[in-house]
Amino acid sequence: MIVMNKKAVAIVCAICIIGAVGYGMRDKFGKDHSDEPSVKKEEKTEDLKEYSDDHIALNDLKEIKADVLDANINIKRSEDNKFYMSYNFEGENGKDPLVYKTEGDNGDKLVIKDKRRDDPNKEGDFEKKDTKTEKTDKDKKDNADTNKEESKDKKEVKNNITIYVPEGAELKKTKVDLLSGKISVEDLHSKELKIKLSSGDVDLNRCLIKDSGVEVSDGNITATESKFEGKTVLESSTGDLSAKFMKEDLDHMNINADTTAGVVKQNLGGSTSEDEYSSNSSYVWKAKDPKHSLEMYTVDGDISLDLVNKN
Repeated sequence: MIVMNKKAVAIVCAICIIGAVGYGMRDKFGKDHSDEPSVKKEEKTEDLKEYSDDHIALNDLKEIKADVLDANINIKRSEDNKFYMSYNFEGENGKDPLVYKTEGDNGDKLVIKDKRRDDPNKEGDFEKKDTKTEKTDKDKKDNADTNKEESKDKKEVKNNITIYVPEGAELKKTKVDLLSGKISVEDLHSKELKIKLSSGDVDLNRCLIKDSGVEVSDGNITATESKFEGKTVLESSTGDLSAKFMKEDLDHMNINADTTAGVVKQNLGGSTSEDEYSSNSSYVWKAKDPKHSLEMYTVDGDISLDLVNKN
């Protein structure tokens, strides 16, 4: 048996105390956090939680792609020469349903995805109706009455996404796929614009867009002082279409407007072409020097064509 004297016992005790204190200090100040989440985890709750972000800085963008369930989506001019986005959403079970990231070699593609799109219980089917289907007078009346009743039951959309684009910036592609809400695009310059919306309205104001397609199942499409280049198609199954043009833009753009259950109202001042055609439900404008084309179709709604009034 080994017998330690009092001095040796005291030394051993001191070493143990120092070791214990050191371990505690390491636990307090030197703990490895590599396995912890970088963002504080929200407590799960059955209540809706509102998520807000203000002016998230982005790289110089060339492409925007948004795939969202329900929201009001706005693309507008920024106050400086930088790209931003902001959003205000309600999440379920304490979780933010929106995912956004930048892709590409230079991070110049903004991708926004609503995670609820992957939930088959929340997704709705986008049903495109045939814009060329003939209807009887009874069909037209029944559809009009049904649409009035459905419009009363439309749920107000509270989620919002805003993307800020500098003045003069040209995007290669802009694509928005939305189930329910309103899409407002202002001062956008994009080589390609594709919009698909099931229920809601689309507004295009002071835009320069090429090779565009706007497709709405139930809602209105309005274009004001926008320049359409290449081939543009604006169509709605149930809703009104309205466009106001600058007089000089009509010199280079053919227009074909057609509605099944509605009327076409135009005030473009007449064309010099003998091929111009007009009736209650259709209208054809032939440009003097055609370089671009615009097609406007709706099944149940009116089409309005007018000139921008510059005082």
